[in-house]
Amino acid sequence: MLQIIQLFLFYLTPLFLPKIFLISKGKINELFNNLGEGELAGLMIPYFLECLVNWLLWASVVAISLKFGFPLHNHWLIPFLIFINFLILLVRNRGSSFNSFFKWPGKEYLPAYKLFVTGGIIFISMLLLNLLHPHFVYGEKGPDYQVLAYFHRNFDLPIQNLMAGDSLNRYYDLGPIIFGLMGKSFGMKPELTYHASTALIMSWSFLGVALVFQVIFSGIIKKGIWLWAAISSIVFFTQTNVAGFKGLLKNGILLQSYWDSSRVFDANNFAEYPFFTFSFLDLHPHLISFPFTVSIIITFLTLIFEWMKRRILRTHLISSVIFMGLSMVALNVWDGVVLFFLFVPIFLIVLVFMTKLNLNKRGAWDFGKWPVSLLMLTIGSTLAFACGELYRGREKSFLTMPLFRLHDGPGEPLLNLFYHQGHLWIIFVLFLIIGVLKFVQLKKQVNPLASNREFNWITSLWIALSFGATACYLNILSNQAVIFDRMNTLFKFRTWSYSLLALSALSLIGLNLVYFPRMWSRLSHRLHRLSLGLSLVLILFFSSLAVPLFLSLISYRPGPRGTLDGLLFLKHQSKGSADAVFWLDENELGAPMILEAPGNSFQVKDNLVSLYSGLPSLTGWEHHGFMRGAGTQRRAEGVAMTNFIYDSTDALRAHEFLHYFKIKYVVIGPNEKMRFGRLGLAKFNNFKNLFELVVSGPELQLYKVL
Repeated sequence: MLQIIQLFLFYLTPLFLPKIFLISKGKINELFNNLGEGELAGLMIPYFLECLVNWLLWASVVAISLKFGFPLHNHWLIPFLIFINFLILLVRNRGSSFNSFFKWPGKEYLPAYKLFVTGGIIFISMLLLNLLHPHFVYGEKGPDYQVLAYFHRNFDLPIQNLMAGDSLNRYYDLGPIIFGLMGKSFGMKPELTYHASTALIMSWSFLGVALVFQVIFSGIIKKGIWLWAAISSIVFFTQTNVAGFKGLLKNGILLQSYWDSSRVFDANNFAEYPFFTFSFLDLHPHLISFPFTVSIIITFLTLIFEWMKRRILRTHLISSVIFMGLSMVALNVWDGVVLFFLFVPIFLIVLVFMTKLNLNKRGAWDFGKWPVSLLMLTIGSTLAFACGELYRGREKSFLTMPLFRLHDGPGEPLLNLFYHQGHLWIIFVLFLIIGVLKFVQLKKQVNPLASNREFNWITSLWIALSFGATACYLNILSNQAVIFDRMNTLFKFRTWSYSLLALSALSLIGLNLVYFPRMWSRLSHRLHRLSLGLSLVLILFFSSLAVPLFLSLISYRPGPRGTLDGLLFLKHQSKGSADAVFWLDENELGAPMILEAPGNSFQVKDNLVSLYSGLPSLTGWEHHGFMRGAGTQRRAEGVAMTNFIYDSTDALRAHEFLHYFKIKYVVIGPNEKMRFGRLGLAKFNNFKNLFELVVSGPELQLYKVL
């Protein structure tokens, strides 16, 4: 029962956030009050954007405090701000504070409750699915859990590199910090916070994608537009690919089939897609930043529709796009990079469309609320600067690497790209032909846009096609160029090219299912029916494959199911490590460093105690130590020192080095017994005045450095 209450409060927190920062109260709503028709005129988009914008504002407070040492990042921040804000609203609204605080049941707020209810359904559904694969093992779930557990334990400055504990962390960990604050504020254990965080991100992402569809369908679908948008979002997140189908035919219902669906490229051979990302659910920067990137797309689409329908460019919308783009530096700088290359071609394509159809009549700028715009730009810039400073000194950093260069190696075969997203290409090409035919027809007519609905249809069609064209452009760019580094160029650009193609394909299908203007020949109508029928078959087939692929994922069973305790698998995989982790969880409140044998990345038996206790290790997973800021020299020195401490028979000298590096615990488990000599390991048991045995077992011993 306690866990249910904690999860409910965790889900409600973003609902409170829009009221915490009163500068946005009544402001963001005004940005969208004239957009679209019917339900879209309500608070659905403002409510969603307020949640995310204020989450970023809150993150900026924590980021600035982390950078400059202000005491604003302890775990009492959330309940304190909620309490203070509730008192303010109580005074301002006198008796109606409850309705104002929760944004309903007043008529003006009615559409927003659909987001809250729909998001709650998704949140609960994801928690139920997590019961089938709760374990923090495989891929990067272990390191991601370690980060979250660390922030449950510790908020002191500076933040350590958990894989190289004597160096500073230089990675995108602002998201786990905020989620760690949320979980700790409600008394949740880190393993429950992890699952609640991934479920909340999925909830936000689902709502964001549904709102993208709602913007595109506005003015065309008259009734039940939110139902159409929600169904489209479900299909979006269940789309698989040809590689997954190929893997199922080859391997059957096995984990390899699921894994191979995202490992199709020869060079740095992986690129994800929404179903994989949101079913695997490692708490990684690209997962956390997804709903925020989608919110920028929503705002950008709103900006385009405002211009095309009313010839008004609102500074608030532009500043919102820039603010969230700058904020991506803190959550995941790569999404900020992708956004730049994403929006430029979309804008140019839409501009060409407006020019060719003579829709670019003279417009006007709306500077009415410039103080809000200036404030958002200032906060976004400060957030980007504060977090950008954390990455200085990192061996592989976007601050030191060249931004752009041509790729001088072999490109990816076209067949591999088809395995990743090919069925979406087919749909895009089919409707591109339809769009061109309709475009030619409109140019030949005296009054090309006879009805408002037809205008909305051709506008949405062109934007949907621009998504697909941008995806193709991102594929070509990632094949021929290197943005910062080759691996991330392929991974980030092709992951987003899949998402854009899925948005494009589903928008095109939805637009043509609901409404299709008359065309001048039977051939064009037959082509339309054929395209729509084939597209529906492809979409439904690859959506249905989500079931066997998910069964492939959960076929890997390292521990018991039916729980949200992701650490139970440890008792089955390594009882000694489990005993050490649970002892540290009960008896160690801080975040001291521990000593283990140097680990190799993605090896599920390496560094188990540090990974699942949330404590930093002197030499953790090798690649992840580099990724979080430790250089090759630091790694070599750490490995040499670890080897000396374990192998040395001089207990006093080893004890001296342990204190020098501020190491409080030493692990002697299977890896250590296999790599180091018996005489060196014996000193920890023999010198009881220097080392205290706190966990004893046949498999693993944990010593406390006295």
